[in-house]
Amino acid sequence: YVVIDEAHKLLEAAQATFGEQFSEGMIQKYINSVRYLKSERVKEDAYNYFLDKARKTNQQLFAMLRRMIPDGEFNDERTFGITIPDAGVSLILRLAETIAMIEAGRKPHRGAYEMDGKRIIKVLEQFVRQNDSNVWLELEDGNSLSLCCCPRNMADVMEKNVWNRSVSYVLTSGTMSDGRDFSFFKKENGIARLSKHLVSECSTASPFDYQNHTRMYIPEDMPAPDNKSDDYINAVTERILRLIDATNGHTAILFTSYKVLQAVYERAIHQLGKYEVFCMTRNNRKVISDFRKSRNGVLFASGSMWEGVDCVGDGLSSVIIVRLPFPLRSAAMEQKKEAVADVAKFVHEYAVPEMLIKLRQGVGRLIRCETDTGVISILDSRAATGSYVPRVKMALLKYPTVDSVEEVKSFMELSLIHI
Repeated sequence: YVVIDEAHKLLEAAQATFGEQFSEGMIQKYINSVRYLKSERVKEDAYNYFLDKARKTNQQLFAMLRRMIPDGEFNDERTFGITIPDAGVSLILRLAETIAMIEAGRKPHRGAYEMDGKRIIKVLEQFVRQNDSNVWLELEDGNSLSLCCCPRNMADVMEKNVWNRSVSYVLTSGTMSDGRDFSFFKKENGIARLSKHLVSECSTASPFDYQNHTRMYIPEDMPAPDNKSDDYINAVTERILRLIDATNGHTAILFTSYKVLQAVYERAIHQLGKYEVFCMTRNNRKVISDFRKSRNGVLFASGSMWEGVDCVGDGLSSVIIVRLPFPLRSAAMEQKKEAVADVAKFVHEYAVPEMLIKLRQGVGRLIRCETDTGVISILDSRAATGSYVPRVKMALLKYPTVDSVEEVKSFMELSLIHI
């Protein structure tokens, strides 16, 4: 048996496993590791020539890749889908040929600190065969780029390499379903391709008392999401401040964009003097543990706070979701959109299920034990009116609703009395 917990992350893990990543600094590290490993049969000038050629070709390649990114086009996960142009493919082939010449002129591997040039060549070859791969650029810390790819048809890859073995698998997670069933998860991970008699599934209801311990607030008067609009940012800030006062802090505010997070934080911070306020950045995840220790803290968060974080007890009594977490633009999503001729069908079959799974993950930060009590607020007008409402309501059916911030405050005050 193989037991896979947190299986909603399985596809992401598989994409990393079966994909490749070629970082901007990899060639320089390789050059440094083999610089003094020239074989006696090779002239030093020739060896150094190929080392320098590899460095310059790598610089040319990543300079070209940087020019392909329009200003501000990285999404919040700092990725940008591309198709490598012919000139870029030529540079990749030239780089692979140069590394092959270096490998032919160097001494055999002797230690763990030497990088394997043959392995680098295999990685580069993956980016030449673009027809079967999604390719994207990823911005690393320090503004370094990485060229990444993974197979386009991950369901096919998973079927052949994972499920088609003499092994039994048990997959568990609280959010494999989009609120209806496991169809989307099984399709994405290649499980839907298996014979039905090989797959068994079950869903167990949560033991928590959501009816008495929770409320959900989805206002109908919020403006449509527009991250570039000051009116929208101001409206979100105003409603967040009212909700924080209604629950006396104890609040985690979940954003889908660090840019919007920062904009709202800068508007709100001066009016939160009586609370301990924490602002999460890309490189500072420690604020989550600091928030847990606070008395009536307010956490502005994104990224990892959406899932896998426990804040048991009354330290967290309010989770505010600013915007429905639709998947960000990525190479994989663009490929799926191209495969489905009808945009509405793409949204229905891919974008909405992914959004609902992440929404349920975010909402799940609130109630972590039998005695937890609190309120979920969703400040996205699309959750209150429009075509997504039935799906959102079904995904969050167990949460009783309230219609105003005043009702949120009354519920929290009554909860404190009962406690």
